[in-house]
Amino acid sequence: MVAEENSKISDKGSDEDDNDSDESGLFDLIRKTSYQQTKIDKSKLNKATQEAINNRIRYNRELNTSIKNETNKKIESDFDPSTRTIKIDENETGSYLDQRQIDLELNSLNAKLIKAEMMNDRENMKKIQEKIEMMKKIHHNSSTKYVHKSISSYSKSSNDCYGEKSVKELYLESKALTSKGEAWRFAASTSKIRDADDEYEGNCQNSKKARLERDQSVFLKERSEDEKCLWCLERRAKHLLLKLPTEISENCYISLTPYRPCLPNICLLIAKHHFIRSSLDADLDTWVQIRQLMRKMSAFFDRAYDCTVLFMETFFMSKKRNQSRHHFVIECVPIENQFADSAKIYFYKAINESGKEWAINKKLIKLDKNPVTKKLPKGLPYFWVSIGPEFNGYAHIIEDEDHFDANFGLDIICSLYEIDSNVERSRKKENYDQQLERIKNFKQKWNNFI
Repeated sequence: MVAEENSKISDKGSDEDDNDSDESGLFDLIRKTSYQQTKIDKSKLNKATQEAINNRIRYNRELNTSIKNETNKKIESDFDPSTRTIKIDENETGSYLDQRQIDLELNSLNAKLIKAEMMNDRENMKKIQEKIEMMKKIHHNSSTKYVHKSISSYSKSSNDCYGEKSVKELYLESKALTSKGEAWRFAASTSKIRDADDEYEGNCQNSKKARLERDQSVFLKERSEDEKCLWCLERRAKHLLLKLPTEISENCYISLTPYRPCLPNICLLIAKHHFIRSSLDADLDTWVQIRQLMRKMSAFFDRAYDCTVLFMETFFMSKKRNQSRHHFVIECVPIENQFADSAKIYFYKAINESGKEWAINKKLIKLDKNPVTKKLPKGLPYFWVSIGPEFNGYAHIIEDEDHFDANFGLDIICSLYEIDSNVERSRKKENYDQQLERIKNFKQKWNNFI
């Protein structure tokens, strides 16, 4: 019985010892943690104090036109009164290193590194990289011996030094200088005349002058082209023009070709106005006259030559690929009546086979006796053909101008007649006598018909 009580007492005593040891360990942990936290707080405080000191020194260096040291306060002036040279004591900057030598050494090491990479010499590469990093650290730690600053951006006297300004004064002065600099930059960016400080941003006056000269040259070039436009009515050869009634020729005229065409008596229906590049750009009055002229020509060829007239127009967005850069041109090609049905089949097959296999727009557009203005959108290159004056034909939107032949329609007609299409492509201009001999009988019949 007594032994049991002694064992209980001894167990209780051991439990109390364990509790005491746990409590002492907890206190040690708390003490250790608080010591570490205090150490961290002290390091943060020291870091913040050091940053504040560095900021104050930086602000003084930026805001004052001269920097004075307690032991050596010297001010050196350039010959140019707009700049000042500030000399800093070597105790502040450390040992002076020649930056040029460092740059040359870095260039040499970089060249050696590239050579080692090409030779796949890893050991040498590692050594060179270590040397480069060391040189970069030296280059970074070394400060500039002389600092050039413009006195025009500072308004404070050169007698100010470190201990004469508070942090508040430095902050207010830096804020004022920042706003002043922003105002100066805004004025410089919006000014028409800039100084040498803005040489990298371009000279506004010169750029404006160059732009005006460029616009003037483009205008003069277009004007010269307009003055030399051979498709304007006043510059067209008079003997090639067909006589037309006044009421249907206010906006259009009909001309024979100045070259020998692949088929006889091919005519061109051309806009009088200089800036109607395609028939889709023409107004309603012009289209009324176009329809009247198409009917007039179809009736004439049917009566005089027993032919059906094919009306075709090819329009490209690129001016250079069109027959005329500023006038729409509708080709009027008379073919024998026996070829009218075959021509429709030829055009149907050729349009379906033209262009790419996967096209965005529908390849073949049936006109179904509707004007092209109702079937084709504006602003896209196109080709359309009408067999007769009532738009019994097809249209096609050209998706790739570079791969679409400008003589697409005439090539199909040449294949229909089994003649060489190179005759039409050459378009060698005839002289005056040859033209008169070719068109004399045609014009006589036309004048009798009108």
